[in-house]
Amino acid sequence: MAQANPLLVLSTLALLGALGVAPGTSLLAASPATSLSANEAADYPQAPAAVEQSPGMPGSAPAELPGSEGALAMTPYPIVGCWFWGDRHFEPEGYKPFLDASWWRTPLGLLTASIRAPVEVTDPKVHDQIREAVLYGREHGLAIAMDLDVRLARQAFMDRHPDQMQELLRLRETPLEGPGDVSFEIKSTALGDHYTYRATGYVPLSGRLVRVYSYLRTPAAIDPASVEDITASCVLEETSAKVVRVRIPVGASEAGRTACVMAAFRLFTPDVYAPALVEFERQIVRQYADIPLAGACKDEWGFPGRTRVNLQDVWYSEAMRRAYNRRRPGCDLIDDLFLMVFGQSGRDSERIAAINHWMEMNRRRQCEVELGFYESVQP
Repeated sequence: MAQANPLLVLSTLALLGALGVAPGTSLLAASPATSLSANEAADYPQAPAAVEQSPGMPGSAPAELPGSEGALAMTPYPIVGCWFWGDRHFEPEGYKPFLDASWWRTPLGLLTASIRAPVEVTDPKVHDQIREAVLYGREHGLAIAMDLDVRLARQAFMDRHPDQMQELLRLRETPLEGPGDVSFEIKSTALGDHYTYRATGYVPLSGRLVRVYSYLRTPAAIDPASVEDITASCVLEETSAKVVRVRIPVGASEAGRTACVMAAFRLFTPDVYAPALVEFERQIVRQYADIPLAGACKDEWGFPGRTRVNLQDVWYSEAMRRAYNRRRPGCDLIDDLFLMVFGQSGRDSERIAAINHWMEMNRRRQCEVELGFYESVQP
């Protein structure tokens, strides 16, 4: 059996503990979780004022989900369902149809809730609507754990910390076929994942030139002795959220060489290495401390999700660079990312070491953020 993520186990036990489940209770007999869409909830009839409760399961209805026959007798902890808030849930009492369907038509006892609408959890109106929903759910035996991830408050974070947003570094090669200048551009890209559904994606906010290298590329690999930093001799033609364009001078000595242009695009999401990130999430949790939530959660934390990943695009920020350079005195992340992405003849061991250090550093930082969130939720 694969080893469980200790942070996830701790978060699960803390949540169950808040609901009165004793430590050591077996989690292996869990019955299926259920997710009711907003459309499904709207189709259910209004629940009656009172309903017979199943023994030992506050808030559960007499109905059982298909395939869960007898599960209530097996599990002394609530059956968990997922609830994604859309626009309709922020209308006056818009949370009631889903909650009514949940407590009347299902055996659910706990809902993990997350927002999929163009609002932010830091908005006082959003807080008040969630508070009403939590209190209404508790009246019918439904506990709610709210997603309070910083990705649901990206605008608020950027307003306070505009210089701590995530960057995507794009590395692209171009032949230098002089004599004459070569104009080369790198375009930005818009990203998104489950947190940006019905909300603004991880759109590019600005672009900048980071580095330009010139070198000889043999059929096998880059010749490391030929690598030169020629950034200072290049001329910026355009830097924007859409594109970074640079003019590279090519003299007789440069002809036949290759250039690597490295451009960073700042995205609409906090930098994983942002110094203010952990404390900002603590502030969100404190904002919701007046609501009797069953707990708080975050979903699949990490760098922004991507599809069709290009290995010449890597996550970057100046805070990440500082962390890497502290970890590896005498090394520089920009140089090492160039080595990681393209490799160089005779430097395989150095490349592997750089990749391993970078990946381990990123893993540890993700754990720091998750642990900070976990600790902020504890009583």
